Amino acid sequence: MQGNTILDRAKGAHITMASANYTPQDHFLRAKEVWPRLGISKSTFYDLISKGKFPKPRKLGTRTSVWQNSQVEKFMDGIMAGEGGQN
Repeated sequence: MQGNTILDRAKGAHITMASANYTPQDHFLRAKEVWPRLGISKSTFYDLISKGKFPKPRKLGTRTSVWQNSQVEKFMDGIMAGEGGQN
């Protein structure tokens, strides 16, 4: 990470933190950190993404996908509020 951008080396593109809705308290999580935090299996996690019930990841490279911590927290808050997510 340089300054306020993330370099996608595979495409040579820059994603600014502002365009990624980044806040100083926010940070990126990899899939292996997200699905256990949600208390679901890896296959259920990817099923939720494919059904549009969980946000799609941001691609930082050809083999690097991340979610913002705030996205995960918002999803968990929705579950607690009774909005579901696994139907």
